[in-house]
Amino acid sequence: MSGLMPGWYTVTVTDLLGCALVDSVEVTEPAPVACAAQVLQPISGYGLSDGAVEATASGGTAPYSWLWDTGDTTHQVMGLPAGIYEVTVTDANGCQCTAVVALDNPSRIGNFVWLDDNENGIQDSGEPGVAGVTVVLSGQAANGQPVADTVVTDAAGQYWFDGLQAGTYKVSFFAPAQYAIAPRHQGNDPNLDSDPDPQTGMTGDINLASSVSRDDIDAGLIQLDEPMNLGDRVWHDFNRNGLQDPGEQGLANVRVELRAWPSLNLLQSTLTGTNGLYLFTNVMPGQYVLVVDLSTLPQGYILTQQDAGDDALDSDFDPATGQTAVITVQPYQPDNLTIDAGAHAECENVTDGGTIAGNEELCGAGADPSPIVSLTPPSGGVGNIEYLWLIGTAPQFNGAGDPNWTPIPNSNTPDYDPGPIPDTRWFIRCARREGCSEFVAESNIVAKVIVDLPLTQIQQAPDTACVNTGEVFVAANAGGGATYFWD
Repeated sequence: MSGLMPGWYTVTVTDLLGCALVDSVEVTEPAPVACAAQVLQPISGYGLSDGAVEATASGGTAPYSWLWDTGDTTHQVMGLPAGIYEVTVTDANGCQCTAVVALDNPSRIGNFVWLDDNENGIQDSGEPGVAGVTVVLSGQAANGQPVADTVVTDAAGQYWFDGLQAGTYKVSFFAPAQYAIAPRHQGNDPNLDSDPDPQTGMTGDINLASSVSRDDIDAGLIQLDEPMNLGDRVWHDFNRNGLQDPGEQGLANVRVELRAWPSLNLLQSTLTGTNGLYLFTNVMPGQYVLVVDLSTLPQGYILTQQDAGDDALDSDFDPATGQTAVITVQPYQPDNLTIDAGAHAECENVTDGGTIAGNEELCGAGADPSPIVSLTPPSGGVGNIEYLWLIGTAPQFNGAGDPNWTPIPNSNTPDYDPGPIPDTRWFIRCARREGCSEFVAESNIVAKVIVDLPLTQIQQAPDTACVNTGEVFVAANAGGGATYFWD
């Protein structure tokens, strides 16, 4: 018999003699074939094909056979991309079941850190990626699991946080030294703009759905120009030559200012140290001037002459304004430590007028005296010496304003040639140091005395005199010291 339903069946067998034998048999039915499919290995990254699924079976009659819609005939299938997969399981009796499994694509966030050469916050053609930038992911998956991860951009400037579940995340970009984050959300294309806050380097919340690739979370970097230092010394220019000479000391507590050009906005200020040195650090490329606050120079001091020679040794500040010429700082320019300021007392005058010589007596008005010469030069003070000669009509000099003495124009020489004089005159040499307003030291007085011409007459002479005869002529006495010339 075939085609029986499950249950108990009784059979009675009777032979020819009428003997009967009764027996029972149970016809059973195996459990239905049951099958299931599940993910054996999730896909590790968005768009990859490294997922795996497997099928299991129970019930029915072993052994089982497997047939996936991929054509695979094993209970496990490897190397799969995201998708929905169906398997049919058949037992030894031909009974079948089917199962379905979904292999999901994970989500990811990325992808680009670039050098924003023109600093416009937009990825422009030709702007390269920046390698080695640290990028940090923080946030929480939809199941409440906190997420934290750190990656570094590759040689092309790309980064990815892959294998993410749906959730809410933030991305932080850490700009390397000498870089800053570009302006955010510039332009109209979110695929080309920069997303982090320039101040914090962090994006806003990123609401990530399942099986989504957010490849528009980018960061532009602006390369900062290399800063430089400016300095360096304010010194006492003792000899007023505008150059730093050996032994000339620095001036302390002089205020020096760094100002923007042309606005003259104050950017930094500092006081010189005990050695006169000063320094402005981290000065970015641009145009500047340095200014010495003239009111902070020592009492009575002024700035020395500007640009007198070697730029490393001379004074670079205008004596009238206290300001340098415009200083242009270029990117990656070496430090400029040659911006110096010399200063000296406004007047360090002579203290001794020296001595002169040339006293003499001359005969008659209009006589031309010998030059008056310097015996010893003026001394004291600092700087070049300037001279002024005075001519007097009296032998005493009572100082500036004496009505008997008159300055001689164009007499700035240590010696002086008076030229012809009408009568007795007295001369004195005054001196001062260059830069001083007053002639404060006088020499001794030299006298050029005009005496009357000696007069005489012939007191005795013959009435006539013959040639080659000895005759006697007698002149009247002209006084002591007189000389006589007969013609």
